[in-house]
Amino acid sequence: MALDCVFHGCLYYTNPFRPVQGVLRARAGRRFFDVLKKMLPTMIHKMSPIFFFIVVLMVFSCLEFDDRIEEFKSTFYASYNWFFLVFTNDTFDRILPDKVFSHLSYLLVFFPSIYIGQRFLLSLIIGDTYDTFRQFVKKQVQSERLKEIKGLTKAFSAIDDLKDGVISYLTFKECLHQLYPGTSDEVIALYYELISGGSNTGISVLQFLNLRSVLSFKLSLITEKTALTPVNDAVMPLILLFNRLYAKIQFPLPRVVRKDFIPRAQEMMKYLDSANVLHFANELDIFLLVFSLLDYQLITFSNWLTITPCLLVSGFYLFEFLVRLVANDGYLHRIHPSDGLNLVDVLFIGGAAGRWFLFVLAFCYGLQEDSVLAVFCEQPWLQALHPTVLLYLSKASLGVVSIGGGVGATLSFRKLKLLCRGMRCMRIANLNDDLKILSSAMIDIMPAILETFTLTFVMTYIFGLLGHLLFGGVLQEWDTPLNSVIKAQQLTYMVNYLSSMEVAMELLNPLVVAVYFLVYLVISLAVSNIALSIIIDLHANVLDDKSSKEREGQRNKLQIVFDKIVEQARTRQVFTGSKSGHTLNFNHVRMSHYQSSNVRQFVAGGKKSRPQLE
Repeated sequence: MALDCVFHGCLYYTNPFRPVQGVLRARAGRRFFDVLKKMLPTMIHKMSPIFFFIVVLMVFSCLEFDDRIEEFKSTFYASYNWFFLVFTNDTFDRILPDKVFSHLSYLLVFFPSIYIGQRFLLSLIIGDTYDTFRQFVKKQVQSERLKEIKGLTKAFSAIDDLKDGVISYLTFKECLHQLYPGTSDEVIALYYELISGGSNTGISVLQFLNLRSVLSFKLSLITEKTALTPVNDAVMPLILLFNRLYAKIQFPLPRVVRKDFIPRAQEMMKYLDSANVLHFANELDIFLLVFSLLDYQLITFSNWLTITPCLLVSGFYLFEFLVRLVANDGYLHRIHPSDGLNLVDVLFIGGAAGRWFLFVLAFCYGLQEDSVLAVFCEQPWLQALHPTVLLYLSKASLGVVSIGGGVGATLSFRKLKLLCRGMRCMRIANLNDDLKILSSAMIDIMPAILETFTLTFVMTYIFGLLGHLLFGGVLQEWDTPLNSVIKAQQLTYMVNYLSSMEVAMELLNPLVVAVYFLVYLVISLAVSNIALSIIIDLHANVLDDKSSKEREGQRNKLQIVFDKIVEQARTRQVFTGSKSGHTLNFNHVRMSHYQSSNVRQFVAGGKKSRPQLE
């Protein structure tokens, strides 16, 4: 920064690096970059086999095939193109030109070389990269654990007033109150039972060292009173009133329908569920939407009605609604699952009903695909919010028009139709159990995804700004910080990698190849693959826990442990409140696993991403 101020009179070059400073100050960022710095020499060392393999290919090609490919007379040409063929696959046409397609001997060497060099050795290096990262993270975690043990030992020595090697419940209670103010006495009592193992002598120093593991179990006090804000006080009565009115909605059914059709409708719903007809209809809806077949004209009756796949699918959903309504004696609230409406149900109902509304609207008013619906026209409150509304609507691509001196938003019929169809397809999340488990697992690992890919983006950002500083004055693709970051993202995913590098080498210096290869080595080969490997491994681990058998087993183990510590807490005299006049009530305490998003603990511990109950 000082040199920047001296030579430029401002922070022209260092200003873009300010976000990097914030990331490096964060503990997670420092730990990640520290591991990356330590593992790079090991990575380069493990790349020796692939470099040796490229040298063998270069020498053999120059000796054997220089008569077929004239460029192989240059060892630099052969080694350069074999190198980038193995690493980036960009020089395929140079190493395998059209003129050697008829030479069987060259083809017998070329394709096995690609298989061994690119598919085997490079994949082996990528796997070793993640293993190397895990080893360094494990060492880092062990070092931090050693420091934690030393700190806990000093803390135990400080709070052990009697110096007898144990601390009492009252001391432990005061310690937790200092660490987590507001923790209830019931929760502290159960934590004491967990850490002491039911001992009557107190907590020893070895038991105190397990404080982090004990606190990894979440004990929460569920109170009957809920905190109501002024908004909740006003909204909750309206919600309760709506639920009561909704439960009373019953469509009148004729006596004949009730007598003859209710049993048949119930049997039909059982058949639709058992035969997976609903699942098939939803998948067909998705297929037709993806391949733009919903508007395909099947049959046209004069000029007033056209049968399309969308109309048939919508008709089936309407038929399902009527069958459900008849099967439940006309009560609207009974047609939903027993656990009530969720967000997916609301989206599906809104999309199906909205699509029928658009059908009626198009039939009555002759709306076409490019028809525009103007809404919020000439509203005084909209005129007051003019700048904000304009910005929002422009971002949402809804369009803005001026009508009669006022401002109005425009919605095209095509966009509304697409929105309803997309909402209708969301039902697959409720019907497909695999998708439901997958979505739930993705939600669980979302903090880890954000953490790992944020660090990946920071590395891309750093190399993008370095490219801007080095090449911005010569190459247009690096002329602004934004273009530079986008270019670094492209290089990360091997998009136009070789062409961009060779242009930079031609206009600047051949040594630019070192900078480009450093980007490939650090971001693409190391950071991106490490992040992806962590997410895949973590996702597989979470999917294992999502199986019904695994969940039931963990739930039973957790309940056994909870019942045991509650029984111990109730029988302990100090917990009964007989001396203090206060009796602890454990009926409202709930125990659950603490879902940690600490990626490092998972990487260092393998499959043990959370406390395990044995």
